[in-house]
Amino acid sequence: MTTEPTRLLPPGALLDGRYEIADVLGRGGMASVYRARDRRLDRPVAVKVLDGDRQDAAGTAFREDRLTARLAHPHIVGIYDSGATPDGRPFLVMELIEGEPVSQLAPLPLDRALEIAADVAAAVAYAHEQGIVHCDIKPQNVLLDVFGRARLTDFGVASADAAPVGEIVYGSAGYIAPERLRGAPTSPAVDIYALGGLLYFLIAGRPPYAGHTGAAIIEQVAGGPPPPLTSLAPDVPPAVDAIVRRAMAPAPAERFPSAAALREAIARVRREAGERTSLFTVAPGPPAAPAPVEHVARPAPAVAGQTVVLPAATPAAPAALLSPPVARPRPIARGGTGWLLPLLGVALALLLLLAGARWIALRGATGDPAAVAVPALEGLTLSEAYGRLLDSGLTPGRVDVAPGPGEPANVVVYQDPPAGEEVDRGTPVNFVIRVEEVEE
Repeated sequence: MTTEPTRLLPPGALLDGRYEIADVLGRGGMASVYRARDRRLDRPVAVKVLDGDRQDAAGTAFREDRLTARLAHPHIVGIYDSGATPDGRPFLVMELIEGEPVSQLAPLPLDRALEIAADVAAAVAYAHEQGIVHCDIKPQNVLLDVFGRARLTDFGVASADAAPVGEIVYGSAGYIAPERLRGAPTSPAVDIYALGGLLYFLIAGRPPYAGHTGAAIIEQVAGGPPPPLTSLAPDVPPAVDAIVRRAMAPAPAERFPSAAALREAIARVRREAGERTSLFTVAPGPPAAPAPVEHVARPAPAVAGQTVVLPAATPAAPAALLSPPVARPRPIARGGTGWLLPLLGVALALLLLLAGARWIALRGATGDPAAVAVPALEGLTLSEAYGRLLDSGLTPGRVDVAPGPGEPANVVVYQDPPAGEEVDRGTPVNFVIRVEEVEE
């Protein structure tokens, strides 16, 4: 089978009479991403278009990107719409992220690397709850927005459940799980392996496996675990090295049982590190918040980051299917909130003054910090959430506003860490508040 050369859309091209192409943002193994403008809503968007004549398994894999349209999570890039170009190629309209992929920022200070890996693990755990395995987690698919938050993108080869027997295998050399090379069906364990590879890269500044060709790297993946992280970053604490080794264990059963368990292991290491300065000086890196440059995806500069298509292999025994989806409140996509910011700023300032006084009183009454359970904040108003946190010995963290329809309004719809998680007294808790949209 032959594939047509890439047919780039010219500036000014209009898709579905709505999305006007501006320029090319990046090109990958199967698709190109464009900056565009949604004429109907007058907002910038990213448009991902499948390259060439790909009506084979690659086209099927790209169409599965629509699975993620139902995912609403603060660390997952949102999908707005889908359609087809005049010549029949499928396209997706996505949230345009102003930021850079972490592939251009590593190595990072250790605590920052752990924070990013924990955020991506939270996004992956949420996707797994909805029955979706990403299948292509790598540094090029993790963006940092202007707020410094990690955002997972490119579910183009995602699987809704176990991959059919004999199906062509997709993934990126250096991050694809070894059992997939042997024909094992897709399972959440493949994402856990890739999360370990992502953390390895963020700390070491290079992929777990090195090679000049994809075939050479894949041969190393099939042959065993990567070189120890400590061989590249000798100052890495043993607990962090243990997380990477367990996540990238050759046998799926030896890895973390879930992405949520991996995230908790990272959180535990960060809590135990406390104020030790050595944790923050393992590797030099750029500031946490990148320069505000509009970006969605860029082609991988190295072979290790390229998405590859592998021939079908002899299938292994079927793996267990994903757990059924778990219902949970989801944050609503961010919209225009300029009218709300001055009022919210005044309210937050007053609440923080009260929070300081109550925190001092609470510290005097309780003495040394101890582990406490995070209270449930979802459904509470801003002042109620602050009071609940302070009464529990915790501190309010970042507050995001998500305007949109739905009842009730003006209440917390998402929190991080989640309710019930054990954290140190004084730990900040971030949350999202839904507010009513106002017609301007």
